[in-house]
Amino acid sequence: MRQLLAPVLNRSENEIRFDHLNGKPLIHRCPVSFNLAHSGDLALVAVSKAPRVGIDIETLSAKHNLTAIARHVFHPTEIALLNGKESDARAQFFFEMWVRKEAVVKLLGQSVFQSRDLMVADTMGKGGRVPLPGETDTSAWILPVKVSSRYVAAVAIESHLDRIPKVRVHEWDG
Repeated sequence: MRQLLAPVLNRSENEIRFDHLNGKPLIHRCPVSFNLAHSGDLALVAVSKAPRVGIDIETLSAKHNLTAIARHVFHPTEIALLNGKESDARAQFFFEMWVRKEAVVKLLGQSVFQSRDLMVADTMGKGGRVPLPGETDTSAWILPVKVSSRYVAAVAIESHLDRIPKVRVHEWDG
């Protein structure tokens, strides 16, 4: 993270000191927002000029009882959509919805287990904008991030804009 943020912040890596708020890393008096996610052998870092950003990545896996997890995390409408999927498409759909929801709650500095009222199903596919729960007149764009066929990922960017924010993906092999 220090290697990635140092040039953006115009600081040396040694000058960057991290704090945490609700488990989310932060740097005091930082002109950008950032977030980190990892799964398997990949990690993603989101850096934005937006006030807040969240990112998540998950390895596709059907090992877990996805329906039971969904009951604790997903909105009732999202659970119905998940249950309506054929069994071979259910894991893909679950994880695509999960990373969207997780990206938003990471933007908020909360836990995904506090997110049942957050509805992200309308962002499936190319992405979309959702109101942020508990916040008046604030929303976030949720956009999928293409990583590989073994992973799903999404980024959430706080924005008052009516247009999709630009997202650039850079591969880094540090």
